[in-house]
Amino acid sequence: MAHTETNAQTRFWGAFFATPKEKLERRKRKELARKEQKEANLQLAKDLRESGYFDQPQDAFFYRHYYF
Repeated sequence: MAHTETNAQTRFWGAFFATPKEKLERRKRKELARKEQKEANLQLAKDLRESGYFDQPQDAFFYRHYYF
């Protein structure tokens, strides 16, 4: 669904006037989403390390943060 101004306002006011139970449910959903994303990131990092991806020289774009 597109994030329109009306949609943003609806979500804001829905959160603003939410009951304590709804706020708790939303907080738990966000915590679970953060936990799942963290686990996915850790698994990806592990897979990349085990595959030897970082053992190979990368192209210059990979090191772009060293150039100013």
